[in-house]
Amino acid sequence: MKKGLLSLLAVVLTVVGCQNYDDQFAALTKDIAAINTTLAGLATVSADVSALKTTVSGIQSSSTALETALAAAAIDIDAIEESVKGVASATDLNIVKDALAAVQADVKEILAANSVINQDVTINSVATLEYAESLISTKTDAPTVIVNGNVVVTTGAAVFSADQLVRVNAVTAKMATVLKDLTVSNTASPATTTVDFGALTFVDQSVVLTGATSTPKLKTITASLTVDAEGAIDYSGITNIGGNFALDGTGVTSLNLAGVTIGGSISTTGSATAGTIFLPSATSVDVGTAEVTVLSATVATDIDLGKAAALASLSITAPKAATVDIAATSITGDLTTSLATPTIVNMKSATSVAGVVSIDGVAQFWGDVLTGTGTSSIAANIVNLPALSQNASGTTILSGTHTAGLSLPALVVSNELTAAAAKIVTVKSATASDLTLGAVEDLTITALGAATAFTIDASLATLKTLSITGAAATTINDGNQTNGVALVAAGAALTSVTTAGTLQGLTITTMTANFKTVTTSGLMRDLTITGATELNSLTIGHDHIEGMTASKLAIINNDKLTAVTTTNLTEVRDIEISGNAILASIDVSSMKTLPSGSTSGLVSITNNALTGTYVNAVAATETTPYVQTIIKSNDLLTIKPLLDLAAASSTNTYVFELEIDTVTVGTATATLQAAIIADTASTAVATDTIDTAGELALIVAE
Repeated sequence: MKKGLLSLLAVVLTVVGCQNYDDQFAALTKDIAAINTTLAGLATVSADVSALKTTVSGIQSSSTALETALAAAAIDIDAIEESVKGVASATDLNIVKDALAAVQADVKEILAANSVINQDVTINSVATLEYAESLISTKTDAPTVIVNGNVVVTTGAAVFSADQLVRVNAVTAKMATVLKDLTVSNTASPATTTVDFGALTFVDQSVVLTGATSTPKLKTITASLTVDAEGAIDYSGITNIGGNFALDGTGVTSLNLAGVTIGGSISTTGSATAGTIFLPSATSVDVGTAEVTVLSATVATDIDLGKAAALASLSITAPKAATVDIAATSITGDLTTSLATPTIVNMKSATSVAGVVSIDGVAQFWGDVLTGTGTSSIAANIVNLPALSQNASGTTILSGTHTAGLSLPALVVSNELTAAAAKIVTVKSATASDLTLGAVEDLTITALGAATAFTIDASLATLKTLSITGAAATTINDGNQTNGVALVAAGAALTSVTTAGTLQGLTITTMTANFKTVTTSGLMRDLTITGATELNSLTIGHDHIEGMTASKLAIINNDKLTAVTTTNLTEVRDIEISGNAILASIDVSSMKTLPSGSTSGLVSITNNALTGTYVNAVAATETTPYVQTIIKSNDLLTIKPLLDLAAASSTNTYVFELEIDTVTVGTATATLQAAIIADTASTAVATDTIDTAGELALIVAE
């Protein structure tokens, strides 16, 4: 079947009346008849029709005279191609058979009207030159020709004189199509002498070019292209090379295959290995769609590796490159480079590199859709990896300066991430133990995993600001939502922490020196701040988490803290605000809802710097009733709604310890205990704290 379809190409090139013409169509029809019975070989028919379409298109573009004549044949071949795609029965194949008959009629008309050289053409001596001139007219108004055979041109100082070389070029310049192999060996002197194929647009088999050869209009080579030449190699005008591209790269100063679709492999003579090219003198390299796995271009400044497919591996040596563009969609092995700043590496289509990634000192590395790598070492000052989601198969070392920040917003760190020089770092989720950030000042975690705890101590010594947003578990409960954040005697440079999202809790213990600001929002179960001696700004904006046990709030021994306010927090079980030396303002009025179910809690607000006003009781007389003591405190009044709810609840039991540290009695000041003792008419109990049974009822607004 394949033989029959491909022979249709020969029909286009055969003179009218050639016996082989009808025989080939008969063979093709016979093959289709056989398929009518078994439908076997259908894939071969489809492939051969596609090849035929390429051939006719190539011939069609090679001659103005042929362009109109071949249009009908091209339409019929399109019909054949569509028919083959839908073949499901013998009836469908009959449609293909009819379409081929239409092509046969069109081709007969074409053969009667166009110039075809139906033999090989060899030019390697004066005698063969003269014979070629008898076949192909070199007059200015003579048409270009189709050569249905091989073309071999061999030049050299010992073969042709300068005048004879002009005649050689006059012949070759008339060849528009070659339907077998084209071989040029140009060793003419001077070396600048070029063999001219100025009209050539299509070669239906292989091309071998040695020495300077001009093919400015060449569009399609259905098989391989082999080039041995020096200087700038530019085949960007070619649309398609069906086979391999081989190049002797020794004297090549640039390679341009931009826009060329290469069906086979690419290689250079020095390697003779598919996908391996050595271009020691090339200042720019563009390999079109060829698959390159090893490139050495030691003086190239611009490199384009355009195979948009999966690569087994990739190694690039280009120490002077300014840009390296990699079109691979993935790399199943290793990616290694030998580059230098200020190189920009663009790998914007690859989704993964399964092996080792080793990118030496470059300016920028762009991996726009890269989601995962193996063990990686990327020494780029700017790293753009917005989709990198995991480093589960190895550690990641990013050793650039990252002056604009290191942003890895999708990265869930599961092996060590090292960025020794980065001052601003963003990741999606990580444990502190997996982060080695020797210079970090600003760390942002955008979605700390629901089961990932983040605990830091003095190991992040340079960290100044920490911002953590928590991710919610699919099913929220105390067992699933365990993403607590803890700062335990953390680095002396740390000044602030900000939380958002959904977090199990935030625990801050023994923070000194520069630590001054805590801001919370979102949802959180527990907040505990103990011994943050310089903390002076606390914004509590979070609410409790539905599905977990009730919240906890503990603000203890923070010497510089002046105020505590909760704006959203409710359903709190335990509250302790104590030992804060200058804490003079408390507002917990958001706590207006008791925890659901049965709860036993503690509310302790003691030993701070709260103040109030004490109005002594007035004893009853024979004619006047007893006037109860009044304790005026806006701070304690904010807790009263919760206390009233607890007192009325049959399921929630609370223990309350409420204390005003200094009260004004008339013009004097005293502790609450001293004021009660001095108030001889009062029925209040002289203790350090106010209890719900007595003094709580005495609290009013100031």
